[in-house]
Amino acid sequence: MVKVSGREALFSGLGLMRREPRLLLSLAAVYLLSGVLPQLAAYWAVWPELITALDAASKSALTGGKAGEVPEMAQMQAHMLPYQLLAFPFSVAGMLVIYGAIYRAILRPQDRGFGYLRLGRREGAMFLTTLTAIFLLIVAMIAAALVIFILVMGVRMAAGQDSDITGLATFGLILVAAILGGWCVIRLSLAYPMAFADGRFRLLESWPLTRGHGWKIFGVQLALVAIIIGVELAVALVVILIAIAIGMGVSGHADAIAQAMTAKMAQGAETWAPQFAAAYVGVMAVASVIVAGFYIFVTAPFADIYRQLTAGSTDPA
Repeated sequence: MVKVSGREALFSGLGLMRREPRLLLSLAAVYLLSGVLPQLAAYWAVWPELITALDAASKSALTGGKAGEVPEMAQMQAHMLPYQLLAFPFSVAGMLVIYGAIYRAILRPQDRGFGYLRLGRREGAMFLTTLTAIFLLIVAMIAAALVIFILVMGVRMAAGQDSDITGLATFGLILVAAILGGWCVIRLSLAYPMAFADGRFRLLESWPLTRGHGWKIFGVQLALVAIIIGVELAVALVVILIAIAIGMGVSGHADAIAQAMTAKMAQGAETWAPQFAAAYVGVMAVASVIVAGFYIFVTAPFADIYRQLTAGSTDPA
């Protein structure tokens, strides 16, 4: 059996960013162009209605009402929905390009052209695998819910009025279904890098490939979740400390700040909305780099595990 290094897989994303720093910037650009800008374009398409809705929401907030319940806001969101639906394919294509670039950098490092960015046969295979996986997941969830319902009804009929037994049985069945579902996800977790590598639909083929490595893959996934939670907690702590420091520094000027914000809102959304939009684009430009790093960190380990399991095999495509 091929030996898989969980530690090597876990930190493969960090190694990739260190080896290919330009990949981080290129993926950030893809995320910005395919995910952020199309959504901004949807807002731009209904800009007059957006200004009206923001003005109504501001007036509601200033008079103590709930800004999210004004009818103008609901009307604007309804008119914006078709544009958001048009932006959805760009988002999907962008994600395929991002995942494909990460897989390509690890599994086909010789294909460096265009910064590993492509949208071709391999990405199409990943898309087909995704659609099939979503369909099977929905079918499995419906089937599991039906089985649990039938078994719980049987337990309820047998237990009579004892609700504790029924509740315990329900919890136990849901727990068993979650464990079985999680194990299936682990065993099929290499379907995406496999589909990319082979350039054709792959899903169940991941099951025999991961035989004997399920616990190692589970450990990598658990470590990823623990690291992400740890980073989020650390960032939240830093933000809280900064907020406390700022609050202490401006504690005597809180009323002035509130008055300034109220005055800005009173000027009308036509004045402050463009400023907010420009600031939002700047923030998202920075955030896109962080998002790109996150995708690399959580995606690379599975590509690296696949690389380790197939080391020495001939690339068919």
